Amino acid sequence: MKPQSSTPISQLERGIVIGLKISSTTNLNVQKILEENKISISLQSISRIWSQWQKQGNSDTQFENSGRKKLLSQNSEQQLKDYVEEHPNSTRKDLESSNIANPQGVSGKTLTNYLSDSGYSQKKPKNVIFISETNKKKRVLWAKDILRTKKTIIRNCIFSDETWIYLQDQSQGKQWIPPEQTQPLQRERKSWPEKFMIWGAVHREGALAFRIIEGSLDSKQYLSIITDFFNDEAKKVDYSSFMQDNARPHISKQVLQYFDQNNISLLEWASQSPDINPIEKVWSLLKHKINKNMQDFQNLQQLKDFTQQTLLNDSEIKNLISKSIESIPNYLSQIITNNGDIVN
Repeated sequence: MKPQSSTPISQLERGIVIGLKISSTTNLNVQKILEENKISISLQSISRIWSQWQKQGNSDTQFENSGRKKLLSQNSEQQLKDYVEEHPNSTRKDLESSNIANPQGVSGKTLTNYLSDSGYSQKKPKNVIFISETNKKKRVLWAKDILRTKKTIIRNCIFSDETWIYLQDQSQGKQWIPPEQTQPLQRERKSWPEKFMIWGAVHREGALAFRIIEGSLDSKQYLSIITDFFNDEAKKVDYSSFMQDNARPHISKQVLQYFDQNNISLLEWASQSPDINPIEKVWSLLKHKINKNMQDFQNLQQLKDFTQQTLLNDSEIKNLISKSIESIPNYLSQIITNNGDIVN
């Protein structure tokens, strides 16, 4: 039998042993971690401390509330730091489940608390829409005109737009920033992922159409898309007008002639105003759902199929469309209040 430690075991050391045992660390590893931090306790003492604590009827929760902190070895601390520098977007769950970031198997809260105590912080890059002063003034006049003369047609308007879909997670979650970093956050693109462009149309009743755009969108392809759309899906809903932005293919002579010849009323939309466009909110939610399932896509076709099914059939997207369209008058009022600035 090995002799017990010659020096008395302090309450702090006792708490460290219990904390490591709660995290399912073996007695041998507990002793190794303690020795790395110049604390000498025999295996017999470790076993006795743990046994006594269990007999007293204590629980994990009670220990967590005791104010004692679980100890990370120097090796574990360094591995955690190295990991978040290589994987700055890691969540608490990611850190806890990683054998590299968490070799001791402690809780995610312990890991994030250690990072915070060590000066690390989490920040999320913020996308800011630039609006020129000239366009701010135009937005105010436009918002007033819509509210005064066209408020009733918004509810039955069809909103359309294009967006890119990537076979790579494009989300910009929070990133762990080491205390010494002072430069603004930048996202490095390591490769050019496969991608495709889609055109979609939404109405207060839900998403109406999904089209994959082949190559670059030009006026000829756009004319084919809208002709097909108005001959098919648009007939299924009661609509008063059609909204599109001022991209060059949208306002070509042939396209505008088509709208005029078919008596399709276009809803004027102010420049630099994606902040209140309902379909922009749809794209954001759609891409969020795509990014959450990115690991399931083996090729571009699987991604295309998922994108179509989600846009046209997802109940959360349908509810967002209805809510966003109904909220447009409120957004317009905020534009006026904000003197043309961004609506959050």
